[in-house]
Amino acid sequence: MAGVLKLIDVTTFERSLSTWSLLPRWSIGALAFLVPIVELGLACAWFAGVVRPVVLWLALDFLVAATGLYVSHAIFLEPPECGCLGTLGDYLRIRREVPAIVVRNGILALGIGVGLVVRWRPSPTDKPGPYDA
Repeated sequence: MAGVLKLIDVTTFERSLSTWSLLPRWSIGALAFLVPIVELGLACAWFAGVVRPVVLWLALDFLVAATGLYVSHAIFLEPPECGCLGTLGDYLRIRREVPAIVVRNGILALGIGVGLVVRWRPSPTDKPGPYDA
């Protein structure tokens, strides 16, 4: 959902990314498109059942990297605008408070972690893939 909301209003997301001082200025325009595309790609791959453990690890890596960058800003500079939910975030008045965003991302990471630990029982007609353990 977050990827869709960012793509609906790329300009607002790009403006929020411009507050992330640790990102090179030249990368802001590309990231405004790449971040939501990666988010959507991971979600679509998961729903399609494409190598779910790999998709979950990639989603967790992406979330940890984004949270780490956010926390780095908060510690060394000032918290940037999150822009995580596009204009819906403005509507819901998501606070720019570091603890709230870190807790939210921690809950998301926990959900991804549970998905990595819990094994879904395949149906008897399913054949194991190359990445299934």
